[in-house]
Amino acid sequence: MRIRHHWIFCCGAPVVCLAFTASVFADVLVTNYINNGNGPPASVQRFSESDGAYLGTSQPGMETVEDQHLGPNGRLYIAGEGLGIGQISRFDWTTGQSLGDLVTFGQNGYQGPHEFTFGTDGNLYATSQSVTSGGVTGVMKFDSATGAYQGLFIAPGSGGLGTPTRILTMRGTGDFLVGDGQRFNRYDKTTGAFLSNFIAPGSGGLSALRHAAYGPDGNLYVVGDSQVARFNGTTGAFIDTFASPITAETLAFGNDGNLYVNGGTGKVLRYNGVTGAFIDTFINDPTHLAFPTGITFTPEPSSMGAIMLISLLSSGRGRPSSGRSKKQGLLAGRDTCPSGPTA
Repeated sequence: MRIRHHWIFCCGAPVVCLAFTASVFADVLVTNYINNGNGPPASVQRFSESDGAYLGTSQPGMETVEDQHLGPNGRLYIAGEGLGIGQISRFDWTTGQSLGDLVTFGQNGYQGPHEFTFGTDGNLYATSQSVTSGGVTGVMKFDSATGAYQGLFIAPGSGGLGTPTRILTMRGTGDFLVGDGQRFNRYDKTTGAFLSNFIAPGSGGLSALRHAAYGPDGNLYVVGDSQVARFNGTTGAFIDTFASPITAETLAFGNDGNLYVNGGTGKVLRYNGVTGAFIDTFINDPTHLAFPTGITFTPEPSSMGAIMLISLLSSGRGRPSSGRSKKQGLLAGRDTCPSGPTA
């Protein structure tokens, strides 16, 4: 987190006031999927939102890092695996400090992890794919505070679903959108019951549907077939091809409203969030990103501010006149107080 200060000085009888605000920049967390033998380990790399500068690393000790999210408590949750066995770990994203595992290695058959999300009930829902004996395939539900397993929430085959690998919480309703690479189905947030084929196979002419995320406009953006396609966020109807050509696995919208996608070794690319036009290569850091995948923007806190008022009531100067309250005296002249330099 980086802070930029703006200072304003003003003066006027009967007060001198000093006002300042601090605009806070968020960070960009990018997962490095795997160590290719020469590059960085599977990890989460932290960059500045303002200029893409490298800030630090969190290393969960996993063979691969599959997905990451900031939880309801502000902690960073990372899903990964070793030899196909899954786990979900917690971190303080500001320091990189490990806070222990939420879902332990292979817990309750958690294997072949891909994506996870948090439900409106605060619990964690994770896709799992059986790799070895005892493994579970489907969407598993875990208590987000204790990690206790709550059962298989969505089974493969429900609504024609294959092996689930993608999952996100639907904006507005809280229902779940679950994908298998060809479709996204909608499931009830409370019961897990199948509700509809939200994005059917072949919709928009796409043969493959990968990562999906909601945009600032409320529509759903999906990576697939060398493009980012846009779908109605409420109905799932195809709208258009938003940006192309793009070879990417994941996408995210930044606090600035623009679209960010992983763009090959060391790169995160930025596109205009309204038009889809390419803007620039926002991050180009092969030293820390061998295989960039997931992108998460930390919250951008509201601007902080403070005002200090110093009353000048010495030697009768600035003393409230008869028939005028002290409060009125302190506020007098505030509209004509000149602004000083900003930096």
